Amino acid sequence: MTPGSHCLSLFVSVALAGLWSCPAWAQPVEHAFVFIIDGLRAEEAFDDPTVQFVAPLVDDLAPQGSLLTFLDVREQTFTLPTHQAMLTGNFGDFPNFWPDSTRVNYAPRTPTLFEAYRLATGEPETACWVVANMPLAGHDMIYSSMPGYGEALTASRRYDEDNSATDVWVWDQVEEIVDQHEVGLMLVNLNEVDRWGHEVDWDLYTGRALDASTGLSAFWDRLQADPVYRDSTVLLVTTDHGRHSDGVSGQWISHGCDCTGCRKSFLLALGPGIRQGFVSDMACSSLYGRKLLWGRSVGSTSPPS
Repeated sequence: MTPGSHCLSLFVSVALAGLWSCPAWAQPVEHAFVFIIDGLRAEEAFDDPTVQFVAPLVDDLAPQGSLLTFLDVREQTFTLPTHQAMLTGNFGDFPNFWPDSTRVNYAPRTPTLFEAYRLATGEPETACWVVANMPLAGHDMIYSSMPGYGEALTASRRYDEDNSATDVWVWDQVEEIVDQHEVGLMLVNLNEVDRWGHEVDWDLYTGRALDASTGLSAFWDRLQADPVYRDSTVLLVTTDHGRHSDGVSGQWISHGCDCTGCRKSFLLALGPGIRQGFVSDMACSSLYGRKLLWGRSVGSTSPPS
């Protein structure tokens, strides 16, 4: 896999921030895992001096890689548009409608990284995955409507159409897939942080953030113990959006505006060639200079994402 040849905004962010310690892609990267801790606000993550809810990311993973604590989300701060931006490098030009059968025409208009990867490598569908405990993977993430790409180059998927499965269910799917297939590229959404935020349950919102952080530390150890993935795998950990800043209507229980709380994301990157022990709080975004979508209606009937 040569991710430098494809357009994924998170990889671009890594490059723009100077996190690569070697000449461009000099060390082989054959596998990439992108984990989204859905809806984790900076105040409960790296802006908390105690980092109590992301301690495993700080103590176990950050020393092995690079951490950007202010990745500015220049996009609608909702789940579906931000995921399309991460996978295509382009803004999703649609509201955050729920991903059911009515969204069949909301496939990305530009190729996803999955399609680019499969076209470039000839790898099978089982080399690419979207795993989520929400309907995220239903119609919007696995392939685009771009001529020459499309369903023939789709990613595989495991997702919960009822939006009720736990993050533990997601981890079970990830482990099973890695056991059964050699993964080239996988995007994983851990949705319970966002879910319990919308449900106004502080203990579960913050508790699932700690659970996700603990799981990611263990998963990285698992990859490094596996000769297939050791020394050839990039792990990217981020969030799709934050939550309203204190003082903004709804505060931590919701999101969707352009306040700092909603826009302030993070990026933790580990793997071949990535600088170790580098931490920066400088605001950066691979999407600077692109047209912001604030002011566009996001639809009053949109449910929490």
